[in-house]
Amino acid sequence: MRTTILIPHYGTPKITAYSIYKFLEHKGKHDLDIIVIDNKSSDGTIRCLDPFLDKGVRVINYPNHKLSSHGIAQDYALENGYVETDYFITAETDSFPTSDQYLDEIEKLINEGYDMGGTVMQLSGGQYLHGCGSFYSKKMWQEAYEYCNQIPYTYFPNMSNREGFDGHTMIHHKVLLKVLKNPEDYFDLASGYKGLSITEMLGKADHYSSVVSPFHNGMGMLQESVKTYGQRCEQSEVPNILLNGNAKIIYRVGYEPSQWLFYWALAMNKKVAYIPFETKWMPNRVNQQQEYTKTIHGFCHLWSGSAHVDMKGTELNDVYEFKSNLINELYESMPQQFKINQ
Repeated sequence: MRTTILIPHYGTPKITAYSIYKFLEHKGKHDLDIIVIDNKSSDGTIRCLDPFLDKGVRVINYPNHKLSSHGIAQDYALENGYVETDYFITAETDSFPTSDQYLDEIEKLINEGYDMGGTVMQLSGGQYLHGCGSFYSKKMWQEAYEYCNQIPYTYFPNMSNREGFDGHTMIHHKVLLKVLKNPEDYFDLASGYKGLSITEMLGKADHYSSVVSPFHNGMGMLQESVKTYGQRCEQSEVPNILLNGNAKIIYRVGYEPSQWLFYWALAMNKKVAYIPFETKWMPNRVNQQQEYTKTIHGFCHLWSGSAHVDMKGTELNDVYEFKSNLINELYESMPQQFKINQ
């Protein structure tokens, strides 16, 4: 099987290098196109990939002027034709295989006709198939992309305040200019929009337009509450993910990366594989912070991307120390030829 691995990179040199090393080590009989999307990292950390460039790893640069996230970066690679295979796997810099079996299992599921598959987890935004280590049909993604492009709403980030929370706002194109002329007639306008002209408000929407592509789409038919968004699940979201266009204004807390695509795929009757996994919790942080999650066929996610760096010196400093030590240990375990001078 030939497939593509998509890895967004931002400021995580050692674990990115280690992850790529493990993908190459455990590709088995399969052919891999490994694509790293350099997600606006201006700190030189992309140099960590220099030892892998002669191994077929490609680096593409995400535009500096555009809004970014790992979900948006994956959409960018697909939108611009970098993915040439029929199926692809979305990884993160802190995820990697531990055996050849993970690709064998994905090939088996593809041959059984599955359009996508991965681990369904309960996370802060609710229950959904998490994107790390999941596989997807490019044809299905293209269908989702076409659906997103015909949605008759403009999506405004953090535009309206409800329950003390600045949430996103979907405004139907039929009433768009009317609402923007006097938005405070329709909802509690967030402070970041007060005094802005229509052109300036549309500029915010344009900058945020990347989040209405399949991997970071925030849209949905239901009005949301910040108090209940963590309760999302198949039962609540799938019947309401497809927009009927009747509502003129919809308040959204927003979906997490890969969440919308999972619900959309189920609503469109795509064949979705649920891959079992185990969770190991960090010492003294059970049900708070994962040490790792690992699928039954050997795909590991350390949950130690760039976000853990922000924990240094905070009440979560133990997480920072644990993750940093683990990353250093894994990086040093690689053969010298795959390391660079720091």
